[in-house]
Amino acid sequence: MFNVLKFDSLESTNKYGKENLKELNDFDVIYTTNQLNGKGRKDRKWLSNKDSLTFSVVLKSPYCINNFDT
Repeated sequence: MFNVLKFDSLESTNKYGKENLKELNDFDVIYTTNQLNGKGRKDRKWLSNKDSLTFSVVLKSPYCINNFDT
């Protein structure tokens, strides 16, 4: 089972996930409609318009990481 955590505004969904990893479960979804300072791959800035759907999915167990097709 997973949880969906909705925020009106967040600095970054990935940052929230990293800072709260111990309390989160595999497949938990963190989303916001107003991301203020997101980061993409290779520390690139991730820009999103207000009212866009911006989210991160938590994958922390070895099973999730090792069985994820890329």
